[in-house]
Amino acid sequence: MDHIHIHLLMFHENRIFVCKCNNFVVMMSEVLKELVAKRGSLKGIITRLLVFILSDALEEANKAQLEVRLLRLQKTFSDLEDINNKISLLDPTDKEDISVFEDKFYEISAVLSERIERDKNVPRSQSNNHHRDIALPTIKIDPFDGKSCSGVYGDRYSQCIST
Repeated sequence: MDHIHIHLLMFHENRIFVCKCNNFVVMMSEVLKELVAKRGSLKGIITRLLVFILSDALEEANKAQLEVRLLRLQKTFSDLEDINNKISLLDPTDKEDISVFEDKFYEISAVLSERIERDKNVPRSQSNNHHRDIALPTIKIDPFDGKSCSGVYGDRYSQCIST
C-alpha cells in the first residue's frame, strides 16, 4: 500500500512554508508561540504608553516627543491587530479580547492628540513657564572701573577663553 504524503501550504510573514503532515503540528505550534509572544510585546508597549499619559511625565514632554509617541502607538496598534488576526487564523479557540487594547488605544490617542493640539496653540515663550519659578542664586560682581582687565575680571576672562 502506498503512503500518501499530504503537503500543506502555510503563510507566515509573507513566506510560504510547505509542510508534510507529520511536521505540520510542530511547525504550527512554533509559529503560534512566536505570534503570541509578539502580541504580548505589543500589548506591553500600549500599556507603557497608558502609564505615561497617566503620569506627570506627560506634562513635561514637549510636542515633538508627544508626536513620536502617538506615531508609535498607531504603528503598534496596527501591528497588534495584524498579529491578532494571524493568531485567530491559526488558533480559532484563542480567547484574547483585543477590545480592551482597542479602548486603551483610543484613550491614549485622544489624550496625546489633545495635548499636541494644546501645545500648538500656546506661544513658545509661555509653554515653558514652569521653569520661570526657579530662583537662581545672586552673584555679586563689583562694577568695572574702566581700567585694564586685570585682577578678577582678567582672571574670569582668561578662564572663559581658555576653555
